[in-house]
Amino acid sequence: MVNNKKKRIIFISIIIGIIIILFVLIFKLFFVDSNKDVYGNRLDGINKVKIGENQISDIKEQINSYDEVNSVEYDLKGRLINIIIELKDKTDLNNSKSFINKCLEVLDEEQKQYYDIQVFLISENEKQENYPAIGYKNKNSNDFAW
Repeated sequence: MVNNKKKRIIFISIIIGIIIILFVLIFKLFFVDSNKDVYGNRLDGINKVKIGENQISDIKEQINSYDEVNSVEYDLKGRLINIIIELKDKTDLNNSKSFINKCLEVLDEEQKQYYDIQVFLISENEKQENYPAIGYKNKNSNDFAW
């Protein structure tokens, strides 16, 4: 009787061990490893073309120097630069597009060829015609596409 209980306990322990090992293997196979970088190897070389805090402040100052601008927000995610610009009411869209290109002067050629840039133009008046507008500059292009 005691021998039978020992065999059952050993058998159940082995089954539980196998189930735990299978669960761990399946979990590792199907779920993302949290220790790996989200971007994989797509950000290789980013340290060579890093955008400094002084460049960020220069971009903001360059854009804020225009009377039509209320505020500027900057966000960098991987290789994508997002610039959100709130414009004053009744600002002409073509005029606002023209001063966006000036902010590119702050970046050097290597940075322009590494980063994609998105510019979001919004108006303080949500009902203003032509806004919001989005400009996108791919790392391989020279100008924004609107």
